Amino acid sequence: MFRVTVVEDNDMHADTVMQYVERYAADNGFRTETKRYFNGYEFIADKNFSADIILMDIEMPVMDGMDASKKLRERCEKSPIIFITCMAQYAVKGYEVDAIGFMVKPVTYFDFQTNFGKAVRAVESARDSNVSFTMKDGVVKFSTDDIKYVEVDRKSGSAG
Repeated sequence: MFRVTVVEDNDMHADTVMQYVERYAADNGFRTETKRYFNGYEFIADKNFSADIILMDIEMPVMDGMDASKKLRERCEKSPIIFITCMAQYAVKGYEVDAIGFMVKPVTYFDFQTNFGKAVRAVESARDSNVSFTMKDGVVKFSTDDIKYVEVDRKSGSAG
């Protein structure tokens, strides 16, 4: 299953992208769980955030997608980001946050499947070397390269 986050303030654009996610998943034989946020601040403020792929509008009220993506990267979150916007000139800025793709509104399914497919392949490749833990403050991901040892306390049921 792929957890997909859509950060988009426009209902029509969000609905279109979410339908594309469902269509792509059905065409490629996997399941998705999609969550939507209405602006970058709402997205960043969610302590239980967990997504495999992020579809991010750039121009939004409260906090735009570029600032939200920078904050996300400061937390060392490496989920692929695909930007969605009306302004093609923002594409270059996407490199600042290591975006995997960029789509101009109105998004066509052809453009979507090209970008989303690249993100899916990146997630599948990374899954081979990541492990996730659900903690009281949210989900924490670790690269298996960063894990030196795991200690389990059977009495408390926690790992340290």
